[in-house]
Amino acid sequence: MSIEANDPTPVEQTKKAWNREAGKFWKFDKDKPITLNDFFTKFFREHRDKIRDILDIGCGSGRYLIPMVQDGKQVTGLDISDEMIVEAQTNLKEARLEGKAKLVEGVSTHLDFPEESFDFVLAKGSIHHNTFAGIQQSFGEIARVLRPGMFFLFQGRSTNDPGLKPSELIPDVGSTAQGVKFGEEGVIQHYFIKEELEQLAQENGFEIVTGPEEQVQPKKHARWWVVYRKI
Repeated sequence: MSIEANDPTPVEQTKKAWNREAGKFWKFDKDKPITLNDFFTKFFREHRDKIRDILDIGCGSGRYLIPMVQDGKQVTGLDISDEMIVEAQTNLKEARLEGKAKLVEGVSTHLDFPEESFDFVLAKGSIHHNTFAGIQQSFGEIARVLRPGMFFLFQGRSTNDPGLKPSELIPDVGSTAQGVKFGEEGVIQHYFIKEELEQLAQENGFEIVTGPEEQVQPKKHARWWVVYRKI
């Protein structure tokens, strides 16, 4: 499938999809512990004392954002979807954290923050919704807003992810595809190989401190996790 000039942009397609699905995402429940990926939890426990200001790119309904706010961090949540922002606001209120985090609608390719504003940037399942050039632009923006010596934790899809097979490849670097399933129609996803994650580090002044680690759940999903440090 090719992208025509009058087709919706990746931003428009992704925003539309996530707005439609926002109500189905994670909801805070005071009676249930918040479960987070072990890769993230291990990193955060080891480095939490060095971190104050956090940017959560693709914060969604706040599943990762809320525990960091509960830990006393200054957290800014960024999401492409205004409906997701509403869900995050609701969850913060339910967690008795209303007003304790800043929530912003925006995109990772143009971060509207000053240089060297954050100690930690989290981008889980978000900036892979773009062409490889768009992802390179996002990495450049993250490097710009991150303080020297501080951390960027990235999670994105692997080429081993089952979602790649039913999607339709588009002309791009590596494996980039448009979704065809209901709810994902037209949504662009880039599927990474390890070498691309290493390339992105070299291009943007990062060193890799943990990973890339591929986590595979057969017939469900395959994701890369990696921690970068700004040199």
